[in-house]
Amino acid sequence: MMLRHIRYDTTPIVIHSPGPRRRRLFCQLKSGLLSPPRRIKTDDLDITIFTWNSKPKKGCFERSLDALGLDYVVLGRKVIEWRNIMKIALNHEFLKRVRTSYVMAADSRDVVLLGDPRRLVERMEALPGCRMLFNAERNHQPRICRTKTFERHAFKQATRGEGLKEGKDFCYLNAGAWVARTDFCRSLHEEALHVKPPLSTSDQGVYKTLYKRHYPSIQIDHDCKVFLNLARTEPEEFEIIP
Repeated sequence: MMLRHIRYDTTPIVIHSPGPRRRRLFCQLKSGLLSPPRRIKTDDLDITIFTWNSKPKKGCFERSLDALGLDYVVLGRKVIEWRNIMKIALNHEFLKRVRTSYVMAADSRDVVLLGDPRRLVERMEALPGCRMLFNAERNHQPRICRTKTFERHAFKQATRGEGLKEGKDFCYLNAGAWVARTDFCRSLHEEALHVKPPLSTSDQGVYKTLYKRHYPSIQIDHDCKVFLNLARTEPEEFEIIP
């Protein structure tokens, strides 16, 4: 089962559904993926996949990886009181041990992977100068992060001004799903440790700050070729392909 974005005519393979909206569509995708497992051949899969989960129960991202037959690592198991800002330090320590050329990470509870993660690498490498690719969203969060003007400028530059009206384009970085070259990601997290988060509990403002510093080495998937964030979207924008 795949989800097609009608306007862009794309079939993204990482679906992110933050917040309560779009849960019905997201649940339909999850049930379609998890019922008939489709194994991926992992020969030459030079990607380490990881997530963050302090709970004993697997999230839907982990279950989607299980259904596809993919190995992964879970960070944060021993954390008692979870805050998303903890991802920065956890990532920093974990990346020291990674030996693959690429890494992919996504939130445990509201992301599913629908296909071969090598598509993410292909998309990233096709973007000139890109060494880390995030999913894009329509919300600018956290609002106190002073990157909105830059993010809209980067969006217009990447799409040559062919975006939709305000609130309907995917022009803002979301830190809930990304892919990167490991060497770049490792050095980026060295720097991330020293970035003051605009919102003390959230990692997203840190990555937005780094996006502004390192663009175009960091880019986002504006036209939803491989990532799709369902926040502020409507069901009629998509069709489900069995």
